[in-house]
Amino acid sequence: MKWKHSLQKRQIIILILIIGLLTAITSLNLIQIEYQMRRKSIKIMTWNIHNGVGIDDEYDLNRITTIIKRNQPDIVGLQEVEEDMAEYIADELNMEYFFGADFDDDEGNAILSKYPIEDVEILYLSPDNSRSLIRANLIIDSEIWYLFIIHLTLRPTEDNLRQTEQILSKVLKGYSKHVILMGDFNFGPDSDQYEKIMNYENIEFVDTYRYLNEDRGLTFRTNYLFRRIDYIFCSSDLKPINSEAIYSQASDHCAVMTTF
Repeated sequence: MKWKHSLQKRQIIILILIIGLLTAITSLNLIQIEYQMRRKSIKIMTWNIHNGVGIDDEYDLNRITTIIKRNQPDIVGLQEVEEDMAEYIADELNMEYFFGADFDDDEGNAILSKYPIEDVEILYLSPDNSRSLIRANLIIDSEIWYLFIIHLTLRPTEDNLRQTEQILSKVLKGYSKHVILMGDFNFGPDSDQYEKIMNYENIEFVDTYRYLNEDRGLTFRTNYLFRRIDYIFCSSDLKPINSEAIYSQASDHCAVMTTF
């Protein structure tokens, strides 16, 4: 009888230890889940706003700001915008902004941010500096994020390819992590330009929308032609958790927003 009593005692001790271990594992998992929930998400939007003119041919910056407010991005890259428009939208959203005009033009790109814009510059692209891009450094969670807001030429295709190659060979040279490349690229996902970006040897880029969605994610419409030409690419160290194309009457382009 003694050996039975001893066996039962050992079994009880083992059961207590197992329960204690399971409780510890559960507590650790709950702590990890709570930590993940507390981590700050970053919402980044790109949008070609067509100078405030919607597909109904109505000029209305207020509906632009309303749509942006509704989606609450932390950072916005705008294309086909003039400086007074960028300033107005930034004021309405209580965001910092920087505007970069295309060469010898009133129109260009802008970055709007809830985070301080630490360093920013305008870079011009071939041929003849006809297009510009904005490079901006932002401090997010004590780390530098490198953002590039782009609007490449539509035609000819050779110039678009040339601009893409210039961005990869010169503009992005020396960068590796915390990189966001976004805007209106004027090429589709079946193009040579897209393949060059996705196979860029210095940065492993992720097409955030395609990474998270199975649909085509069309972003541009004109004369009943629908295309996907607006993207948010990120370096692979950043983790996109949601990406969507935001359809509206406010522009001939859809806004694209990715949450990190």
